[in-house]
Amino acid sequence: MRRFGVVVVGLALVLAAPAAVAAEPYAGGWQSPRCGVVDGDGSVSFTRNEGRAITPTSVPQQAVQYTYDVVPVGSNALLAVDNRGALRTSGDAGCTWTALGGVTGLDVPRLTAAGDGSAYVWDQNGLALYRVRGTRVTALPPVATGWGLGVAALAVNRDVPSHVRVVLGDGTVRDSHDAGASFDTTGLPVRDGADLWVYSASIDPADLDHITIGTMGEGVYTTWLGGWQWTRATMGNPGESVNAFSVAVSPANPMVVWAQGINIAEHDAHHPSEGRHVYRSTDGGRTFGVAVDHVPGQVTLVNGALLAPHPTDADVLYFVFGTSFANYGTDLFRVDARRGTLSVAHNDHHGITSILFNPRDPAVMYLGFAAE
Repeated sequence: MRRFGVVVVGLALVLAAPAAVAAEPYAGGWQSPRCGVVDGDGSVSFTRNEGRAITPTSVPQQAVQYTYDVVPVGSNALLAVDNRGALRTSGDAGCTWTALGGVTGLDVPRLTAAGDGSAYVWDQNGLALYRVRGTRVTALPPVATGWGLGVAALAVNRDVPSHVRVVLGDGTVRDSHDAGASFDTTGLPVRDGADLWVYSASIDPADLDHITIGTMGEGVYTTWLGGWQWTRATMGNPGESVNAFSVAVSPANPMVVWAQGINIAEHDAHHPSEGRHVYRSTDGGRTFGVAVDHVPGQVTLVNGALLAPHPTDADVLYFVFGTSFANYGTDLFRVDARRGTLSVAHNDHHGITSILFNPRDPAVMYLGFAAE
């Protein structure tokens, strides 16, 4: 594959009508970062050109560290968390990063920002929960007790920051109306009393009742009713099983949903793609078509690939492949469904484990790195 070049693959082009884009919190007070070097621990930087050039950091990142999430928490303010639970904050749009403290008891710490300057630290596939406001980190009661299921997704109501919604590993929806101090069950599991393995979930930021989940063998399930009724999406040919590892609702248009997975029938039949695809839905997650194929040596799709939909262009998605093996580095792919193109920018980091777009200037992408 020619690095920094363009690779064109067959895309399934079914275009959705544009939708109004809700304003990001704090967008009016944001600026682009004004620095040529990021001062911090080397785990977060930014790019202005989709990864073709990444702003250098003052020190190299130390192994073993994975920056799982970066979120905005105020005008020009950012919060990041890594695999150790260490929190870091920036007050100058990502130019300078300082340690804030940390959280414990989380296997895969994730962040979700609220519109009031706070953020929640939650455990993917676990139940632990913390709230961060300024320099204060508060441990909250577990999202659930006795369920044996972890959290697959957490979102905060844009209009009511005290309203927090989680999706558990069987599709059960739980809500808090007191900023995470307590939760009540408000939505049903996908199949009551039946086993279902949920890999991931995505809650529509503009409509918390619109949720998609990716499952083992059964593709994607979608609800528009906050979990009171789930519908299995059409994905692949009738009777085929699809492991849907990653799902993401587009913040630019809720009718567009992206997914990454593997079609088991195609894999077993030794299809050239090995059954691995990025899928795209233009009807809110009811039906999916193949958007990108795995192409050995050119386009590498791995289980659970990071999916980052563009915040203002529903036709654009970024996804990642990275590895330290043989010092390969990381490919940052850009899908443009309208033009039917796929481009890639390569860098030397072992991986990109989080992507955030500047709330005012989405051309600026904050990248959280992996070091192995």
